[in-house]
Amino acid sequence: MPRTVWLLAMAMCAATAAQAQSPASPAARPGKALPPLAAPAQEIVPAFNVPQVPPAGAQPSAAEAAVAAVCIPVPDGTPADRLTPYVITCQRVPEWLAQLGALLNKEGRYDEAAEHLERSLMLAPDQIQAGLDYAVALAGVGDLLSATQLLGQWLARPDLPDTLRASLAQAQQRYAAAGRASTGWQWRRHAGLRLGRDSNLLGAPSITSLTLTLPTGNITLPVEESSLPRPGAYTRADLRMDLARQWADGQRVEVAAAVLARSAPRASQTGTTQAELAGEYSRLAGEIGSAGDTTLLQHYTGAAVASLHTRGGTRYASFHLGTGLQLQDKYMPTNGSGPLGPQGLSAICNTRVGAEAQLRNLYSNPVLSGRYAGLAVLWSCNAQPQQVLADGAGLAFSQWQIGVRAGVDSPTDATRPGGRQQQYSLRAATHLGPRWYLDAELGHNRDTTAYSAILDNGRVRNTTRLSLRAEYQHPLPSLAPGAVAVFGFEGFKQTANLSLFAIRSSGPYIAIRGQW
Repeated sequence: MPRTVWLLAMAMCAATAAQAQSPASPAARPGKALPPLAAPAQEIVPAFNVPQVPPAGAQPSAAEAAVAAVCIPVPDGTPADRLTPYVITCQRVPEWLAQLGALLNKEGRYDEAAEHLERSLMLAPDQIQAGLDYAVALAGVGDLLSATQLLGQWLARPDLPDTLRASLAQAQQRYAAAGRASTGWQWRRHAGLRLGRDSNLLGAPSITSLTLTLPTGNITLPVEESSLPRPGAYTRADLRMDLARQWADGQRVEVAAAVLARSAPRASQTGTTQAELAGEYSRLAGEIGSAGDTTLLQHYTGAAVASLHTRGGTRYASFHLGTGLQLQDKYMPTNGSGPLGPQGLSAICNTRVGAEAQLRNLYSNPVLSGRYAGLAVLWSCNAQPQQVLADGAGLAFSQWQIGVRAGVDSPTDATRPGGRQQQYSLRAATHLGPRWYLDAELGHNRDTTAYSAILDNGRVRNTTRLSLRAEYQHPLPSLAPGAVAVFGFEGFKQTANLSLFAIRSSGPYIAIRGQW
């Protein structure tokens, strides 16, 4: 996830009415496209390592036959759009991906080129020409710092041919010189439209009656039908814009803005409009590197604001601040060994440790407002096994993230039911190959005082919540570049020692998303 997307998620972490956000692209590259430097003349002609169709007598699988038929070299100058329909078929052939990236570079489509070249290098890190083309793509989108560092990694390798060393060194110097000027701004837009079914549109508790513990004795009251869980269909539309700028000395600014609208015909009062704005500034504090891997130390400071309104009258706003340190490790194994065993990984991993504070205002019920302060740790990786897996499903763990948060939410009104609240959460998300996405979060909240004397004789409330989301994403290149069809399922379950706060909901959805 890009850092700004993580901030946007944290900005609404305490709003139970906020909707889950779409997965973001794991690698947002900054900057406006700059004229890339020409690649050195000593280009490496790729020898495609395409799985071959078995000899006569054997029965090749349909997938093997398709790969052998389409994942082949094409003449230089072939339009890249002639190859893009076969990205899914050829997504495990590093030489083919490198070829596509080079063609996209020549057409000035550097952002797309960087994506395919990055995957190619993860599958086969020793491709010198692909590494150089990747540097060209990074420079083209304005990330001159990463382009310079990438060339530096190649120059640090003792096995680099002398015929290429001088050319790479010259390219590195030119990128570094160009990077001393402002790289300009890069922006990206994301849009989505979802149609789904929710088993509990109102977010109502899973009870049909409520027992009140009064001094004179217990009374059990039925829950009105209008307050029971109500299933039904809903629609959701969202739009997000990301803006980023990076300087050669390691400074970086990111800004993200998003709007979301949700409506449900069977529960019009739950119609929601949500807006978010987040920004972050980071700077390079140091670098530790070797020929095989590089570690960057960065300081970051970010802020986010969010606002939510419902047709039922709920009005909510939050302001979030966060600051801390980030370690970025780049693993580029070249001999089959790596941090996770003999198979090895090519990976870019980020570890974040920081403090965060949040002010939450529930204007429609001010007594429930609060101030949060806590610590957060986030570990994320974009990785791919060097050895291409043979299974046709492509379920390699290519990207993942794990986040842990712990803190205390203090009331702004001393009469808030439950008083101070301890909050803990654990979130994990992963991309399984190019099409599957899984996301899960486990959270626990504990009040310090009784929520109400008439609920279980003043028992202190404890809640545990679990949310799950699974998506299958299918590219739609014929519709638009970056468009995908999504088939998903999400569920939410909250258990509590007070039955009034036991909630559950679930349902499938379909969506179309795009980025450009």
